[in-house]
Amino acid sequence: MRLSVYYVPATTCLATVLALAGFPRSVSPVVPAGPPAPAEVLLVKQRTIPPGTPVRLQIPSLSVDAPVVPVRLTHAGAMEVPAFADTAGWFAPGVRPGESGNAVLAGHLDAMDGSPGIFWSLHRLHTGDALTVQDDAGTKLRFHVENIQSYAMDDVPLQRIFGSSTGARLNLVTCYGKWNKLKETYDRRLVVYASLDPHYSRQP
Repeated sequence: MRLSVYYVPATTCLATVLALAGFPRSVSPVVPAGPPAPAEVLLVKQRTIPPGTPVRLQIPSLSVDAPVVPVRLTHAGAMEVPAFADTAGWFAPGVRPGESGNAVLAGHLDAMDGSPGIFWSLHRLHTGDALTVQDDAGTKLRFHVENIQSYAMDDVPLQRIFGSSTGARLNLVTCYGKWNKLKETYDRRLVVYASLDPHYSRQP
């Protein structure tokens, strides 16, 4: 299928997912020594609230403003992709954007008729560009692009994309390269690596 964004062997991907499954979905509470001041109480509450489910992705430099839906694994061990070319898929077995670790969003390069998909222009991003993810509570988190890499199908670094990491990270994945008629997919994958801006958080 031309819209396949990311395909990996079942055993390899499942091993990565199992490794991710051990990570907590919330940050450990911060307990101050002694009665906290009102400002300290607010900080404690903010640190104990885990990120919500991502529902929207914005990339201002590419004029992308699109819905995000959860995706999981197919029976063949592939990461599912969204049903529509204008929608991003969040890898729900992994971490949520804003949590410690690698959150992953996959999107289509193009549609079956050849029209541009949500990540058609992803290769045009530059280091420092902003990505904003909104969750189901209306909170917006901002990430900044750190690196952009393209890989041959057999050289995609699964551990770097899906594995554990220090800090909160967001990785965007899409197809890239030349169309392979035999395999009905592109011969490369493009990955955008981004990290959370700790100073930006917008509540609804």
